[in-house]
Formats: sequence, C-alpha cells, structure tokens
Amino acid sequence: MVSILCTARSGATNLSLYLKNVLKKDLVISPFNGQGSIDSLKKDSLYKLMIHRLPDEYSDLYKFGSDIIELSDKVILFDRKNKLKQSESLAFRKIKYGDDFSKYHIKEPYDNIDKRLVNECYKSFLYHSSILKRLSENHNIPIFWYEDLYYGEGLKEISGYLKLKINKTHKRDFLLENKKERILKTKGELI
Repeated sequence: MVSILCTARSGATNLSLYLKNVLKKDLVISPFNGQGSIDSLKKDSLYKLMIHRLPDEYSDLYKFGSDIIELSDKVILFDRKNKLKQSESLAFRKIKYGDDFSKYHIKEPYDNIDKRLVNECYKSFLYHSSILKRLSENHNIPIFWYEDLYYGEGLKEISGYLKLKINKTHKRDFLLENKKERILKTKGELI
C-alpha cells in the first residue's frame, strides 16, 4: 500500500494520478470524511489521504497520520510552501462551489476571493502542515512540495524515494505546469 498524506490544494491529486499510472495500482482519493475506517484500506492500492479528512474512529490528525504510516509500505508526505496561494485556492473553491468537491479541479481564473475566508484557510493550513512536519520528524519521512514538483526537481526526488524511473509520458499528462488549475490573467499576473 502506498499512501500520499497531504494538505488540501497541494497538487496531490495530479501527483496521485501520475503515480497511479506509473505504479499500476488502483487509486482511491479521500475515502474518509468522518466516515469509514482505516481497516477498509487495501494493501495493493494507492491512497490520496488529506490529513484533515479523518475516518470516524479518529479525532487526532497526528494519530491518524501515524497509523497510516504504520499500515503503508511507503508514504509520501506532500504539502505546499506558499500558504497564501494555497489558502486563496481553497477559499475561491469554497465560495464558488461550497462542498461540491467534484468541481474543485476545474481550471479557471480566480475572480472572487474573500480575504476573511483566505485567513481562515491560512490558519487551518498552518495547523495541517505542522502535523505533516511532526510526522516527518518522528517517522523520518521527507516532505515533498508542490513548488518543487512543478518548478524544481520534485519528481526526481519522489521517484528516487520510491525507487522509480520518471515516466515522461505520464509526467506530461499530469505534472507539467500547464496542468495546474489556477489560470493567469492575460497580463501575466496571478488572479
């Protein structure tokens, strides 16, 4: 079992789609949200698990993450360095789509961002990231980053960690910069 423990709006969905194809495993995205059990996880699957979406038997994010690490053959901790952009991304989606998560991966310009909600999201992301940091330190697992995946050597680092060769076709399909969901204004500024 390979698990990606991540924060929301971190690019982990595209990473999981890439790995699904490279590892040739069934992918299960966010199976928990106050329901289900980690006992339902299958050894031969790939899981994208957001650190704050807990099964019903958990209330502690750190304990949930630790138990996922113990169950998994390999765990990728995945986060985003730029908390402001991450928070804007979530705030925009929450305002526009509420809890209709099926629309959270539409590629579009951000045209209505509520600063109050951005601040709430920012505080939540800081907390979620602190949990990933503790998991990293206590279980000796590196944290991989959105920014490195799209702009640096992140895929090379993740591939080395998993002992995989980079698949250029699947990289093109899922991980190039044009696969990101935030659209630039025509003047070249981020919205």
